[in-house]
Amino acid sequence: MNDDNPWEHLPSVADVLTPVADACPSFGDLWSGWTERNPRFAAGADGCYVLLELSQHLLDRLRAGDTGTFAATFAVLDDMLESANTAFAEMLGVHFIRDLQHAGLSSGDWGHADLFVPFLGPRLLAGWRLSRRSWEVEQGMPPSMRPLAPGGSNRRQRRRR
Repeated sequence: MNDDNPWEHLPSVADVLTPVADACPSFGDLWSGWTERNPRFAAGADGCYVLLELSQHLLDRLRAGDTGTFAATFAVLDDMLESANTAFAEMLGVHFIRDLQHAGLSSGDWGHADLFVPFLGPRLLAGWRLSRRSWEVEQGMPPSMRPLAPGGSNRRQRRRR
């Protein structure tokens, strides 16, 4: 095993799933059912796959208006990000965030995806902002013209003269 390759040192499913399922029991139930139906694939999965499934679950919960476990779930994820190796930090702080943001992009409405923002801890929020600004630049939009959370202001600060 190459110690210089962070992709070889990803957390196990249990390392990610256990704290996430404690914070979001409905996801733990969903994951158990999935692994029962897909035992061969689940045996080779790493903690990153849990994040892929979790993002879809959270999107489904958001659409259903069920955000009761979001604060606890995102707090667990923010704590994981603090101690994550480079590869897992990229999965959590970039890819997972982009999966959540895709809800707004696919509907053309950032306001929908931004409903996650109030639940994000400081590390996930930094990833959210970076990902969003990157997407806006890629699309040729002036960055930061839209609010990052419902009720925010989209007016630019004027320089004091």
